[in-house]
Formats: sequence, structure tokens, C-alpha cells
Amino acid sequence: MSFLSSQPESIGKILDISIKLYKASFMKLLGFFLIMAVFYVSLGLVIEPLMPTPQADSTAMPNFDNLGMIFGFIFIMSIFSFILYSAMIYRIDNVENNREDTFMEGLQMGFRTFPSILLAVILYTLAMTIGMVLLVIPGIILSLSLAFYMYFIVLDSLGGYASL
Repeated sequence: MSFLSSQPESIGKILDISIKLYKASFMKLLGFFLIMAVFYVSLGLVIEPLMPTPQADSTAMPNFDNLGMIFGFIFIMSIFSFILYSAMIYRIDNVENNREDTFMEGLQMGFRTFPSILLAVILYTLAMTIGMVLLVIPGIILSLSLAFYMYFIVLDSLGGYASL
């Protein structure tokens, strides 16, 4: 059963279709949700003790000795997030199109698309930075028009540059 409509729909119908797709794909995504929850909780537990503590003297500089390690953990978490989000997009598309897949096929898709996603994230961030520095409103328009790059990479097998 296809959830997506082939013609314009009202907002109520779009929400109804979204809820049905969510219900149909929830169990296939539960493992990814649990993995992400474990990653996020462990990231918080690791980073919290590394955070600089406020100084009693308000003029003293906080201690930023662990800043590199904090950014390293956040970068590693970002890598895992990209892989897991790609896998979830792949599995939702398979639910929509009535294709069977496995948890491992989703993870393989995440690993396979990661290099393209990393390139797209770098280019997207660069474009957003330039757009926001030059003019705010065109930067917002640019950020919204380029925001769906991950879907093009996963579902249409486009590269990082072509997806933008």
C-alpha cells in the first residue's frame, strides 16, 4: 500500500498520511532509535565531565584544555548520526514502496552513502556560512532549498555535490 499521494493534498490529508507512514515504519526503525539513544546518552556522560567549569572569579578565563577532545567526540557522534539517519531514510522508503529489507541492509546503505553525505555537509555548511554572512534572507532561502540533500543521496544515489 502506497502512502504517498500523486496529487496535491490538504494539510489534514498530509498529516494523516504521515501518521500512517510513521506507524507502518516504526518497528523497522526501533533498533536505530535505540542505538542513537545509547550514543547520545553515552556522549553526554563522556562530555559532561570534560566541560569547563565556571570560575569563582568572573574575570578569570574558563579552562578549555579538553575542548579538542569534546569536539572529537561530537565529530564521531556526527558520523554515527549520518550513518543511522541514512539507514532510517532507506528503511522508510522501503516501507513506502513495499520492499523487504533487513536491519543490516539499512546499515550498509548508511555506510555506503557516508562519504557523499560528508561532502554534502561540508558544502552545505560552507554555503550557509557564506549566505548568512552576505545577506540573512537569501541565506535562509538557500538553507531551506538545500536542506533535503540527504534524501537525494540515499534515495536517488546522487553524489554530495549533485545532491545539493
